[in-house]
Amino acid sequence: MFSTKSLEIARERRGLTKKQLAESVNISAEHLTRIIKEKHCPESELISTFSKVLGYPLEFFVSGPEDVLSEENVSFRDLSSSTARDRKRTKRAGDLAIYINSWMINIFSLPPVNLPDLRDENQNPEVAASSLRSLWGIGNRPIPNLIKLLENKGIRLMSLDEDNVAVDGFSFYVRNQPYIMINNSKSAERSRFNLAHELAHLVLHLHGGDSGTGEKDCTCNTKKVEAEADQFASAFLMPRDDILDNLPIVRNIDHLIEAKKRWRVSVAALARRCYQLGIVSDWKYRALCKEISVRGYRRNEPNPTDRETSIIWNKIMMFLFKEKNKTDGLHLPVDEWDTLVQGLLKKDINNSLHPITSDKKLSLQLVR
Repeated sequence: MFSTKSLEIARERRGLTKKQLAESVNISAEHLTRIIKEKHCPESELISTFSKVLGYPLEFFVSGPEDVLSEENVSFRDLSSSTARDRKRTKRAGDLAIYINSWMINIFSLPPVNLPDLRDENQNPEVAASSLRSLWGIGNRPIPNLIKLLENKGIRLMSLDEDNVAVDGFSFYVRNQPYIMINNSKSAERSRFNLAHELAHLVLHLHGGDSGTGEKDCTCNTKKVEAEADQFASAFLMPRDDILDNLPIVRNIDHLIEAKKRWRVSVAALARRCYQLGIVSDWKYRALCKEISVRGYRRNEPNPTDRETSIIWNKIMMFLFKEKNKTDGLHLPVDEWDTLVQGLLKKDINNSLHPITSDKKLSLQLVR
């Protein structure tokens, strides 16, 4: 049966208006509207034309996604600087992530979800971050690979379009499964902070119900929610006791640049954390911020850390190559695969996807 959900996903992922798509397949806008509202089922020839114009496999329009995101179960940051077209493209990337996950869980044995609801921690992000570290047995030590940690806790991580610089990331629950979509075009340090920021939304501001609809904490306005997520991310990546033990004083900006290697954060984030913990005064913090800007460190991070990669996706792609890219039940164009796992894979001279080689191990077994 033809899936109008699939048609709308493909249309908005390609950035087309309904009028533009109707013109491209040589039908009237009214005809397309009737199809989308399920008042008319398109003929096989028209479905084939949709497939060619949108660049999605024919099967996608017949056996595509069952679940799609609603506005209520998505945690977006401020997207005022992005266009409506980009916002729709971004949200539809989440729909494709759900679609891919439904395929993954039928083939692979993935880590179970281990993500508590911390909204009762007196709405204190610092306490919540410490509680989560304790629950996960991390203590106060630095987190060497945040992607590996989150994947081990059952969170599905996928990428966003690199050309949409206005969106750092977003998170959501569907059928009690947490997801984080992250923009890997940012620096490695910024990506780590963004991941921790989205983790905060999952444990502080969203709750996955049995029906799969996310429930936002409506008592907080957007600015407060975003501030809490930043505070949580800072405390989660840079625990108070570890900072005080290893960076009791800050001599200058170069001292911070050397010290940031321990926590794999940006020099700006570490300066802010030191200010929050009273290690530097208000005057010194303002001076550090000015020097960070003058040196251009807000755009180009000094002594950048290595970018983290997904061990789960690496293993999945290795399996796909071994099986000659066999993806029964999953029908996506190569460019969407590329987008959703970009930063985790690399391309060879023939523009074919390759898994990243790694000797690190993470439990991932085939179900069948």
